[in-house]
Amino acid sequence: MRCYLLILFSVASLFSPGQKTIDVGKTDLNVTSPNVMFVVGGTPFVNAKFAKIVSGSPYFYEEWMKGNVFVNGGKEYSGLFLKLDLLNNEMHYLDPAGVEMVTTSELQKLVLFDTIAQQVFTFINSSFINSGNAPQKGWYLLLSTGTASLFKKLHKVVREEQPYNSATVEQHVETRSRYFVLYKNVFTEIKKIKDAPDILIDKKDPLLRYIKENNLKGKTDEEFLALIDFYNSL
Repeated sequence: MRCYLLILFSVASLFSPGQKTIDVGKTDLNVTSPNVMFVVGGTPFVNAKFAKIVSGSPYFYEEWMKGNVFVNGGKEYSGLFLKLDLLNNEMHYLDPAGVEMVTTSELQKLVLFDTIAQQVFTFINSSFINSGNAPQKGWYLLLSTGTASLFKKLHKVVREEQPYNSATVEQHVETRSRYFVLYKNVFTEIKKIKDAPDILIDKKDPLLRYIKENNLKGKTDEEFLALIDFYNSL
């Protein structure tokens, strides 16, 4: 069954890397007003699916976020209410009746807005990352673009445990950050920030000096982003 979602909201296409600060305070949505017909294949979400989860979250953000989707072919649909399930690599949306649905259509890109923190996050589907080697299936957060592009994968891991004297198994969702660089059509994981100069070999010496002078440990997005932006500035 195909779901038809009526929306009244249009913003300019956003190709900014993840975590860039923008003005998203004016993104109002009225799903009852006829404007753009958003068509995706969808199935109802069964809430019992995550009933055993007692800590952590399968989602990028637990609450609904305003966002845009880009389908295969690049067509954009704007002003939707979305939640990105990174555990199962699924995109959830609200239909006109407010029912939570899971899309069955292939999506190319998602742009999610955090209206409180004034940030935008751009996720690329692995099938649409243009590299000679196939990235692991899933959604990748785009942090920086240039000669070298930086991506972050929020890898969700489920840990199960059974409390003492309980017949119920509890699930805990843990999130692990992994960083990848797209360079010369090759998609490579940077397991440690000190490994980056060996991947971006043409500027190895300046990168080694930059890491040492700035005491980069690779513990945060900002450190990886600073290094890749420095490389792209050379």
